[in-house]
Amino acid sequence: MKDVDCRYQAEAILVKPKENFSGLTYVTVKIKNADNETAAADILVKVKKRAGLIVKYNSQQPVKEVSIAGSFNGWNKNAARLKKNENGEYSAELELSPGKYQYKFVVDGVWLLDSQNPDKAPDGFGGYNSVLTVGGEKPELLPLTKNGKLKFAYTGQQLLSCLSTVNNKVVIPKIEKNIIEIEMEQMSHLDFKIIASDKLCNFSDEICFSAKKDFNWNDGILYFVFIDRFADGDKKNNSPVSDNEVEKLANYLGGDFQGVIDKIKDGYFKKLGVNILWLSPVADNPNTVFQEDNPPYKKYSAYHGYWPVDIYKVEEHFGNEEKLKELVALAHKNGLKVILDGVFNHVHIDSEIYKKNPQWFTPLLLSDGRKNIRLFDEYPLSTWFDSFNPTFDFENNPEARKIMIENGLWWIKEFNIDGYRLDAVKHVAHIFWKELKERIKNEIEVPQNKTFFMIGETISSREKIKEYVNDEELNSQFDFPLYWAIRDVFAWETRGFDILSQELKSSQGFYGMKNPMSTLLGNHDFARFTALADGDVKQNMNDKDEKIVAKIDNPETYKKLKLAWTFLLTNPGMPMIYYGDEIGISGKGDPDNRRLMTFDFTKQEKDVFDYVSALIKIRKENAATRYGINKTVLAENDFYAYKNVWFDNEILVVLNRSDKNVSKYLHLEGKWQNLFTGKKCELEKIEVGPKSALVFRKI
Repeated sequence: MKDVDCRYQAEAILVKPKENFSGLTYVTVKIKNADNETAAADILVKVKKRAGLIVKYNSQQPVKEVSIAGSFNGWNKNAARLKKNENGEYSAELELSPGKYQYKFVVDGVWLLDSQNPDKAPDGFGGYNSVLTVGGEKPELLPLTKNGKLKFAYTGQQLLSCLSTVNNKVVIPKIEKNIIEIEMEQMSHLDFKIIASDKLCNFSDEICFSAKKDFNWNDGILYFVFIDRFADGDKKNNSPVSDNEVEKLANYLGGDFQGVIDKIKDGYFKKLGVNILWLSPVADNPNTVFQEDNPPYKKYSAYHGYWPVDIYKVEEHFGNEEKLKELVALAHKNGLKVILDGVFNHVHIDSEIYKKNPQWFTPLLLSDGRKNIRLFDEYPLSTWFDSFNPTFDFENNPEARKIMIENGLWWIKEFNIDGYRLDAVKHVAHIFWKELKERIKNEIEVPQNKTFFMIGETISSREKIKEYVNDEELNSQFDFPLYWAIRDVFAWETRGFDILSQELKSSQGFYGMKNPMSTLLGNHDFARFTALADGDVKQNMNDKDEKIVAKIDNPETYKKLKLAWTFLLTNPGMPMIYYGDEIGISGKGDPDNRRLMTFDFTKQEKDVFDYVSALIKIRKENAATRYGINKTVLAENDFYAYKNVWFDNEILVVLNRSDKNVSKYLHLEGKWQNLFTGKKCELEKIEVGPKSALVFRKI
């Protein structure tokens, strides 16, 4: 290879760029099996150009030590110390590839924003990180046509190179005036990738797609079934824990496997349009009550399933093994994938695993005498969630990893599930996720020729989220930074659509197309969207405050919800519906956000359900909503128009957040069809009603 050197080592191909090379190239890998049969594949390789960058910090007060921590050094406060010069200024040189990086200065142990840099992003904990941009904006490829040939429009700095692969073989595209073409003999059974690079070695997102007929997880719409709260199908297993100090919502309410089975049978999920069920944890939990270690020190039962006590037994409140198998089989028969909530970070203190092997777990007490409980930032890999949930020390105990990975595989093989939603990903060592993925690949994916989908929960920055998404670990994670923007824009209305447009592009640009991140309006850890939108839970408020009464009093709340769903369901990613959000259930923080599901809809709830169902139908019929390249047409504080383009499919979405009718000149060419009414029109000028949305397809 003229641009890179390659060698095979420890079942991995190591690629090292030659001196002074940066840009786009490829390597050809040849594989020979035991029968002496050979196969070859071309792998695209991106080599980024690294540049030296000086960061500076000035202080009006005397300081002893300054460092910079960010996504470029794993947020290690000791990795990059700034040196003080004769003028009292602190500085350091960083060598970074083009891209965006979040960071903070650490001054005498205190984490601070860069006061000289106005660019910032939410840090996931109610504050912000500073954002450093290295190099120019990344170039963009816009898919244009897909009829006999693939055509893309290139925008950005001067185009340096462009490579594509068709069924793992490199194809050199034809390029003329920033239009890129690839001739295709046939479009069926096609596995395609393309990347472009500009003269500064900024790379476009990798556009990839497959014409294979297997289930494509990019087409997934996830429905979170919180089992105990969804549907009570079998009264015989209703047995709440007896304790007068446990409030009703912190105890078992009766939901079970039979309830989910009944809703599959009556067509609820089919009518809504979802195709993946995420089931809350189903392993056996203790039948006793425990008090949380942090304020307000409430008592809870294990109705939620996140306190595993017997990892090879099904929770009896929900049913038994046979009933779970029946649920999964029926789901598959009805076109639904099933993923289980995987709790690998910890077990309950009553678990035999902990009793017999306490050395496999991190100590509860720190050397300074404090209890290591919920110190998520300070001790991310060792902190306990509560004093009764010991955390595994996977880094130092390979036997513990083996035991839990064996258990993870048992649930897959025994119940024929299709994936895992993985709890507390950033609190589990990378080595565990890598070994779990390797076993799943060797024992499930390769033999069965399918993808076993693993989606994680990491409530943090985009950098931390992406850290775990790769071929060796997870397929996807939930996009919490985009959720925070959605919350602020649609529910609280404290930020405008101009910010949302930027946040959407930040997510899409940072994660790329290869791995579909899951977008959401909320989950079981946050107050419900409608509680925020109705003003019951305000910014900077403790969402569990006893004084809060979450109830929808303002009809406008449902309009806000519909606007948010329009945005979520017309953009790429894997939308997640937390049970009840499809009708607008309210609720403050846990456990009020886990109310019992209702299927006896009010007029407003039915209107939202029908609207969400209609949006999902539009999504299924228009690939641009699932794969498209987003182009902002107009983004103002209360008005947002954007297109998603995927070859010949072009979708326009218009959102009006204001309380008035709005008319705007969009100057869009051609004919368009309103996908809610079927009416055809031109869109030189558009009018949209108050708190309303319109969706069009170009015809």
